[in-house]
Amino acid sequence: MSPVKLGSTRVSAAVTLIAALSLSACGGSGSSESGNAAADGQWPLTITDDTGREVTINEAPESIVSTSVTLTGSLLAVDAPVTASGATMPNSPVADDQGFFTQWSDVAKEKDVKALYQGDPDVEAVLAEEPDLIVVSKTGQDSANAIYDQLSDIAPTVVIDYGDKDWQEVTTKLGEVTGHEVEAK
Repeated sequence: MSPVKLGSTRVSAAVTLIAALSLSACGGSGSSESGNAAADGQWPLTITDDTGREVTINEAPESIVSTSVTLTGSLLAVDAPVTASGATMPNSPVADDQGFFTQWSDVAKEKDVKALYQGDPDVEAVLAEEPDLIVVSKTGQDSANAIYDQLSDIAPTVVIDYGDKDWQEVTTKLGEVTGHEVEAK
């Protein structure tokens, strides 16, 4: 290897290391009071979702339905008890045969997450799952925000806007909502 290439490789490695360390430092320790309460096992938990609604969750969720295939991956990442989820078009370049994103579809299969529907949200399918928490996206093609009132009649329903947050912020918020704040860090 020539000295120039070796030097540029070292510079690239140093820049990568600095970037990684900088990003890990950005994680911060700030969290909401309600998130800490959930992590400490203090229920009921009242949170303000991304529509400004206050939502009270009486007990740690044991059966979560995500109407947003986009949010389901983050819920699985924090080990939240997701039992069912909306899905996207199956067998596409980004989705498996159930319509779950390939990045996390193996985890969904391992945890027996049921694909409720592809595309438009189905209130009856959500109701049939008897969830104790429903997670809805505010924006995107997988948003069920338009049927919030129907869903909130089934179980506490939390709306998350993933369009104005990075994945770390979304994951942290979902960790707080589900009592899995520690896993979200």
